[in-house]
Amino acid sequence: MSMPVRTLIIGLAGMMSWPAGAQPLGPSWETNIVLTRQDLDVMQTTLDQQVHGKAVGTVASWRNPTSGHSGSFRLRREFTRAGQRCEQILYTIEVENREVGPEHYLFNVCLQSDGTWKFA
Repeated sequence: MSMPVRTLIIGLAGMMSWPAGAQPLGPSWETNIVLTRQDLDVMQTTLDQQVHGKAVGTVASWRNPTSGHSGSFRLRREFTRAGQRCEQILYTIEVENREVGPEHYLFNVCLQSDGTWKFA
């Protein structure tokens, strides 16, 4: 099953999938990129293992050989907001279909008391 990128961002924030008709809270935008659940899992693993908590400037790439989708994350800066440790991350997403160019997104995420990262 594929899901649009707007669901991807919510999925990355809470690793949740939204049923049809649900109104997720968080960022949304128009996009032509569609990602699979496996893409989301690869992306989340890359973020958790290679980006969060690393030095500013860290770049990590991901690729799902099954779908052919790939991308990267760049840790742009660290900061504190309302007492929480936060990071600004540049997301780049590319799809197998090269007619759809790479898309770039810049998001702030903050570490929660339960150890998860949520969009700020």
